[in-house]
Amino acid sequence: MSKVKSLLERSLTLGYESVHINYIVFEKNDDGLLLECEIEKNNNRFHTTICIDFYELNRLMGILSSVHDLDIYGLISEHIVSNTNSVCEVDLIKELGHPLTLKNYAFNTIKTLKSA
Repeated sequence: MSKVKSLLERSLTLGYESVHINYIVFEKNDDGLLLECEIEKNNNRFHTTICIDFYELNRLMGILSSVHDLDIYGLISEHIVSNTNSVCEVDLIKELGHPLTLKNYAFNTIKTLKSA
């Protein structure tokens, strides 16, 4: 069984120009989350779901918080902690009015943090 590639690995090897995160889906007692996204590559957009673990979520939220000047941690925590359902979804477009977008410069920032 092969290891699932991280968002950083995908972006670097597949040449993503940007990732637009529309939803974050969390299932209680799971060891990761799903990101419902649109990937931009070669001026085309593709819909995909990316599975990430909590370690990568932590790195990603730090970058997104600084890029978008938002308290992403608070937004996600508010939904996960207060939700009693076994599956919780954070609709970023509904909450923020737009998806959270990572451009290729943010991927380079994550790569730099990972190698440090």
